Amino acid sequence: MSRSIGDLALGGVIAYILVEGDPGYDAGFQSGLVATTGDTSTGAACGCYGTLLGATGTTIGTGNQNTVQICANCGTAVHPAKINNINNNPNNFFIFSFFN
Repeated sequence: MSRSIGDLALGGVIAYILVEGDPGYDAGFQSGLVATTGDTSTGAACGCYGTLLGATGTTIGTGNQNTVQICANCGTAVHPAKINNINNNPNNFFIFSFFN
């Protein structure tokens, strides 16, 4: 099934479709980024103030590793990455990198 930016999919809206040259691009399989349509982090702080998390990726394709770093190094704090990794499939959710 071919999808377009703006289509509803996987509980959100398609925000980006990978193109040739993007990390993870596969000409035989359409994939991209889906953005939530609502606030999934109500009451959560953004990150762990004062803690170096090691989430330094800025290019397209590094958001997943940034999310892994945040979840691994933020302890028990409640933050968007942890909430979404608990509530959704952690293999499908990650916080966008800077250039996403």
